[in-house]
Amino acid sequence: MIASSPPLTIKEAAAALRISPSLTYQLCKRGKIRCMRHGLGRGTIRIPADAIQEYRQRCTVDAEAESAPPEETPAEPPSPREKGKKLELW
Repeated sequence: MIASSPPLTIKEAAAALRISPSLTYQLCKRGKIRCMRHGLGRGTIRIPADAIQEYRQRCTVDAEAESAPPEETPAEPPSPREKGKKLELW
């Protein structure tokens, strides 16, 4: 079944979301927004038009959840990890 609207390029999707193309690439890379890769090698990335709406819905924050104070959890100091002869803190 062929979609009713053609898939968007990275630049078109970025413009629709009002974000930069580099952020759009990162969203695709991390699987935050649904995309397709066509061609050989790296190919070209296309984003289905309905994926833009799906992403917006997932990113929408409920007003009630936004106004609730965040739960405070005691912060634990980072544990040292030994790596070779050096000691690194994470």
